[in-house]
Amino acid sequence: MFFQKKEKFNTDSLKSAFLLQKKTLIEKNYPELLNMSQVNFNNALDILWKSVEQKTKNLEVKIKGNIPLLIVVEKSNWDEKN
Repeated sequence: MFFQKKEKFNTDSLKSAFLLQKKTLIEKNYPELLNMSQVNFNNALDILWKSVEQKTKNLEVKIKGNIPLLIVVEKSNWDEKN
């Protein structure tokens, strides 16, 4: 209990949540709200996902429960586009 073994972080468990959030943002017209084409929006999120994979590839964690994933759009970005 005190010396719980660390496990390699598994990004596969987050990928489905990331893709679902990406789909939701597209359905809510975020690319248009940000004055981006859907292709550029997808590319930006693909780059973000690759960054997550890169930063977590050697990460080891003690599993204690679910790790939530949330894509956040800053209010200032929203205000600038509206």
